[in-house]
Amino acid sequence: MEDDIKLDNKRIARNTIFLYIRMLFVMVVNLYTVRAILNILGETDYGIYNVIGGVVSLFSFLGGTLSSASQRFLSIELAKGNVQTLRKVFSLNINVFLFFCLVSIVITETIGLWFVNSKMTIPVDRMYAANVLYQLSIFTFIVTLLQIPYRSLVVAHERMNAFAYIGIVEAILKLLTVGILAIMSYDSLIIYGICTLIIGIIITGAYYTFCILKFKESKFYFFFDKKILKQLLSYSSWHFLGSMSSVLVQYGVNIIINLFFYPAINAARAITININSAITQLGTNVFVAIEPQIYKTYALRNYTSLHMLIKRSAIISSYLITLLIAPLYLNLDFILELWLKNPPEYTSAFAKISLIGCLISGFTGPTIIPALATGRIKRFYIVSSICMTSSLPIIYILYKLGSSPEVGIWITLVCTTLALLSQVYMLKKLINLDVIEYIAIMLKVIFCFAFSIIGSYLLIPNMYPICYFLISSFLLLIIITLIYYIFILSNEERINIKIIITRLLTKLKNK
Repeated sequence: MEDDIKLDNKRIARNTIFLYIRMLFVMVVNLYTVRAILNILGETDYGIYNVIGGVVSLFSFLGGTLSSASQRFLSIELAKGNVQTLRKVFSLNINVFLFFCLVSIVITETIGLWFVNSKMTIPVDRMYAANVLYQLSIFTFIVTLLQIPYRSLVVAHERMNAFAYIGIVEAILKLLTVGILAIMSYDSLIIYGICTLIIGIIITGAYYTFCILKFKESKFYFFFDKKILKQLLSYSSWHFLGSMSSVLVQYGVNIIINLFFYPAINAARAITININSAITQLGTNVFVAIEPQIYKTYALRNYTSLHMLIKRSAIISSYLITLLIAPLYLNLDFILELWLKNPPEYTSAFAKISLIGCLISGFTGPTIIPALATGRIKRFYIVSSICMTSSLPIIYILYKLGSSPEVGIWITLVCTTLALLSQVYMLKKLINLDVIEYIAIMLKVIFCFAFSIIGSYLLIPNMYPICYFLISSFLLLIIITLIYYIFILSNEERINIKIIITRLLTKLKNK
């Protein structure tokens, strides 16, 4: 068993490196394209794009639900080594996805279309472009939905090199989109929607082609099994609730802001979401490398290794996120001006709250995936969904009473934190996780972030912004690393790090 764990750790390390490289490239491209597209579209059109995409994304909880269901069942069947059942599960997944594609089209072309044209705050002269964009967004969503089973199969097989390469190709295509928008004279909002759809088709085709060439079980055939379907839908129904609440909160806040404020505030919120997405991708990429191992470890009922994977993934992802968000938080206004030149109003306020939310989100994956592995997620998602969605009526009431836009972002952060704490508590019953120890890790991470910010602020004198940014980033790297090493890592982990460093120094000395 010890050899197996070492082998798994090597695989996790290798996959994490692939995903980290992917994340760095994708993050840089995303940050650049946000600035470029904001400049090309303008605040109003950029706000319209994100709020229109938000209406379609309200239905993306279908994709989130089915993605996790695919990932869970495929990973567990792979751990069991049952190839025939694996092929049946994959084909049944495709059938289910095709059905939900049809459901999504019906809902978005009726309720969604009515909402866009009747309730949303869109300038009259942009209604035609908004409706064309809406139709393009629906097709993009459908194409992306069909991509999920194949992407899940790639991750289940832990082929993170392919996952990384396809992600890099997607980022390059986004760069090409910026160039196309710059030279096209037609309506930029519509062109952007067309390019996004084409990118979706290319990436879905890439995952499909890779799976067909590499995995025998990916060859689709019509298959129906009532028993497997019942298990899949029973699992999906409760995960559906969790995915729906998450999407409702993210895009529901956008829509509520649109109801009470002007589109430029939506642009500020959209920029914040892009920053949030770029940072959380770091923690997500680390966890994607560990996720299949959690499913497989649970399938083998190795709870000791499972608890170790949960805590280790939480520490690694939170450390990497803290390293990234601390210098951003301390130098945010300078970075926004350097990045966007003239950021929309409230961008800085939204982004600071969002950076704290990124720190909290680093613990989301390590709590959700172990629960999904058990399949017993009814109470898990009911409680956490109530905590998360309760933010929407509170935000609506506060905006109705005249609160400023950033109040809604604070409320979202508080409710998301309560949802996370409820999930941690329920893991105690599901897999006997040590809740006190896990919450202690969370509190230590928050202390690390706060102490590093305050320490850097007090230690570094005022100077030219770029110098302040470079010096503070270096100081924060030292402070955060020391705090993690002394206060957050276990004695065993510190010993392992010393051994690794000693080996590296010995190799360098011998050379």
